[in-house]
Amino acid sequence: MPDQERAELVRKAFSLVADGHNLVEVLRMVTALGLRSRQGHKLTKGTFSQMLHNRAYSGWVKQKDITARGTFEPLISEELFERTQQALNGRSKRQKHVKHHEDWPLAVSCSALRVASH
Repeated sequence: MPDQERAELVRKAFSLVADGHNLVEVLRMVTALGLRSRQGHKLTKGTFSQMLHNRAYSGWVKQKDITARGTFEPLISEELFERTQQALNGRSKRQKHVKHHEDWPLAVSCSALRVASH
């Protein structure tokens, strides 16, 4: 049986992240509203991120290699969980560093400068 006060804050966190709000910003907001761990501690960014990746909130449980629908009422919908995952994954994709770019023809790498100076 989930703690209803914390449950509402967890729902709010998933919803805000799914709507595109920054993870740290959302953590700050729900912490200010009173979200704490079961032991009463403030959540770290890592713990908060793990929470948002935890499929159990959408009603699924996993043990070893088996994932199954839980017998409990999910805290959030699967659709909200998936939207949250998409928002989180979209943020984690980094662009590749481009060493040689056609818009900067005069740019040279540091190794090329070292070779030219010897």
